[in-house]
Amino acid sequence: MKNLAESTSTKAQKLESSPFHMGHHLINSLCRRMRLGQETKISPTRIYHYVQSTWKKQLLPYFLFEQNWIFPQIANPEDTQLLIRQHEKIQRMIQQQDFDLKTLNRLEEYLEKHVRFESNIQVKLSQSEMVEIKQHLPPVMMQNWTDKFWLINNTKD
Repeated sequence: MKNLAESTSTKAQKLESSPFHMGHHLINSLCRRMRLGQETKISPTRIYHYVQSTWKKQLLPYFLFEQNWIFPQIANPEDTQLLIRQHEKIQRMIQQQDFDLKTLNRLEEYLEKHVRFESNIQVKLSQSEMVEIKQHLPPVMMQNWTDKFWLINNTKD
C-alpha cells in the first residue's frame, strides 16, 4: 500500500506532465485572486482591470498555444470543438463592457469548469512529443501588477 507522500508525489508528477499544466496554474491563480478580492469587498472595477491584464499578457497567449499545439493531439474532435468554444466564451466574458460582481462570479465559475473539463481530456503524447510541444510554450509574462488587491492588507478602495 502506498503511503500518502508517495501518492501525493505521483499526482504532482502526473499533473506537471500534463500539457495543460501551465494554463491550469494560471487560471487557478486568477480565480483565487478574484475570490480573495470579492471576499475583501474590492470593487469589481479593480478586479476587472487585473483580469483584463492577465488575459492579454498570460491567458490569451497560452490559449493560442493550446489551440495550435495541444488541441491537434486530442483524439476526440468533439472535445476539441468544445474547448475552442469554451476559449471563445471566456474571451467574450472578459471583454464585455458591463463587468460587475455577478459577471466576476460567472467568469470565475466558468474558468473553473473549463479547467475541470480540460483535466479530463485524454491527450496521447509520447515523452519526446511532450518535450517538443513544451518548446513552443509562450514565455510566462510575469505581471508587475502594483494593485495587489488580493493581499489582505491592501484594501485601498
